[in-house]
Amino acid sequence: MELLVAMSLLGLVFTIVFQAFSIGIKTWEKGEATQAEYQRLRAALSLIADQISSAYPLGSKGEAGEGPQIAFEGKETSLGFVTSLPLSPKFKGGLSFTTYYLKDDPTTGNKALRALEKSVLTKGFFEEKKRKDIKDDEALELLSGITEFSFEYYSAKDSDQEWKKEWEGTKEGGLPRAVRIKMKLDHDLTRFPNNSIVIPIEVNSKLPIAARGVATEEGSSVTQGPFFAP
Repeated sequence: MELLVAMSLLGLVFTIVFQAFSIGIKTWEKGEATQAEYQRLRAALSLIADQISSAYPLGSKGEAGEGPQIAFEGKETSLGFVTSLPLSPKFKGGLSFTTYYLKDDPTTGNKALRALEKSVLTKGFFEEKKRKDIKDDEALELLSGITEFSFEYYSAKDSDQEWKKEWEGTKEGGLPRAVRIKMKLDHDLTRFPNNSIVIPIEVNSKLPIAARGVATEEGSSVTQGPFFAP
């Protein structure tokens, strides 16, 4: 009888140890998956910030009597801009026109942020319709599980310092001073204040003086002009 009791107790101990071990393994695996997802999110946000901060005010001289056509098209849920930091190796060392846009995920009801790149040397690049032609099969997915998302644009004019929901480079005469991204995901990995990040555009703080560019300084403020495509 004592032997049976001892064996029963030993079996119970083994069961408890096994369950604790299983729980520990599952917790570790979940922690590893969470850490991997956080690192992927961090890398994606870093890439987006680097691209936007490297935005370049490339423009064409437009038709007679018209102002310069500047390739920067900022909407609330999409952004198209020329950047000196392309995603694809085939544009390395040059400029590309990158478009960020949202795509619905019918299986989850959430959205994904995707990026599509085009060469600025393509014939007819400054025709707005061609720039906005989205070929989703060529796009790269940057973020998924998005429940809320928006772009906002900070005015580069001292007299109009506010966040705007849209920014047309041609209409505004240049690039915004900064871009703000507000978003919420279907998990709690977004470790930044108020679920938003602000990305300054470097060209607005360090304007090169070039023969094909226009930059004027008025007091302590800098007024940015476009750099024309050759």
